[in-house]
Order: sequence, then C-alpha cells, then structure tokens
Amino acid sequence: MAPEDMDKLKADFARDGYVMLRGVLSQAEIAALHADIDRLMDERGQPSAIVAPGAALTYPSVLKLVEHEKILPVVVNLLGYNIQLHLSMLNIKRPLEAAEGGAYDGGKVGAVKNNAINWHRDGPSPQFLRVPDFSVKVCFILSDLTEPDRGNTKVIPGSHRDPDYQPPRPAADVPLAEEVQICGAPGDAMVFSQNLWHGATYNLSQIERRLAFIAYSACWMRPADYSVAPPELLATASPHLRQLLGDVGGQPYHHYMDGNLPLKDLWMGAEPTSAYAV
Repeated sequence: MAPEDMDKLKADFARDGYVMLRGVLSQAEIAALHADIDRLMDERGQPSAIVAPGAALTYPSVLKLVEHEKILPVVVNLLGYNIQLHLSMLNIKRPLEAAEGGAYDGGKVGAVKNNAINWHRDGPSPQFLRVPDFSVKVCFILSDLTEPDRGNTKVIPGSHRDPDYQPPRPAADVPLAEEVQICGAPGDAMVFSQNLWHGATYNLSQIERRLAFIAYSACWMRPADYSVAPPELLATASPHLRQLLGDVGGQPYHHYMDGNLPLKDLWMGAEPTSAYAV
C-alpha cells in the first residue's frame, strides 16, 4: 500500500472506527479456512453457533492470518510496531430458520444461542479502559455477506471517539438509525477499534455465516489466547510472527520496547524523536 493510501485509511479509521479492505484473502486461503471450520463443526456435532477462541494455536489456516501480508502492515500503521497477537477466533452462525422447532440446541427460534449479539465494546467489565486505541480486531469474512441480515457484524460509526457513549438499548436485534451492517464477499476484511460499539444481526438467510477474527494489542496487554506461546510455534515462526507471539529476544524493555523490533520494517510513520527514558 502506498503511503498516501495508508494516510487515507488511517484518517477513515480515526473518523469511523473501522475500515473495509476488499479481496484480502485468496480462494486457496478461503478454502483452507472452510476445511478447518468443517472439521470444527463436525467435532462439535453441527451446533447452531460456535465461538472458538485460540483458533490460531489449533488451525494452521488461522495462524496464517496473524501475519497476513495485506493485513499486518495496516495494523502496524494503525497501532505502531510495539504490538502482539491478542486473540484469534472462529465464529460460526447457522441460519436462524434451521433452529425452528428445536432442531438445534433443543430451543425455539427466539432462544437460539449466539444468533444475535448485543451491542458491546471489546474489553473488560465493568469499566472499560478510557484510553485511545490500543487494540484492533480484524474480521475476515468467509461467507457471502454481501446482503444484510445474514448474521453480519454491525457497528456504530464514530462511537469509538466518545468514551461515555452508550447505545440507546443494549439489544442489537432492533436496528438503530445510526448503525451500519458490514456487508462483504468472502475474502473481504474489516479492521475495527476495540473501542467501537458493535454487535451482530440475526442470520435470517439460508447460508451458514462464517467469520475469523484476529485481534492485536499493545505489548503491555496480557494476551487472551495463551500465557506463553507454544514453543513448537516459535520454532518455525518468522521474525514477524515471533514478535506477535511475544518472543522479543533480548529486548531491555519487556513491555515498552525500543525500536529494534521485526515489525518496524512495516512502519510508514515518522521515526521517534528520542529513546525511552532510563
């Protein structure tokens, strides 16, 4: 991406709290992710919905997303290069109609678990940290979500800029005037701020909605996927991935690191004017 394009992307992100990137994944990458999701669905007995955290540690197709060449430069230039992998997740939502009469989970349509997701920000409760963006999440679209109401993620643009904002109601099943449903084709990706209010619609379609999420955070945050990265992953990881998995070698600062980091080669911004205080 050219520097001027990155500047526009950063401005759009600062204004809206999210940006869309089209055609990020190849057909081969999409197929590999679907193959892993098929296995996951079979293992779980084809439930109505699945939220599978720590997916990058289990599925090679998801691990490849962590340092994807079309995503990682964007993340680095939104957050800086002192970052790590925070969490990875597969999220599957079957059509709501399929649960009619208790076909899944023994429940009626209105009780299907995880089919609609209430408005929320990504972070701890009860008090979310009121600081500027320190984490972003990437939503990889794997199903045809070119139309609304297919279990699409939906957002409230600009809500990341107001620490006191609250949606007028917590439930996301009734549309808000200011909301935007994220529509995209398989292979598209949305990058959004952890401070952005977002939720998900009911899946009223005939398709199974599939998403993969990768979140990145400042190095001082505790990762959600693991306490210590598995050594077998570090043994074959690229320099970028080793940093994202928390291996920073002989850095003198373990949480506030100096500029000699692998991800620095993706940074397009200005150089720091001074080193850290000692």
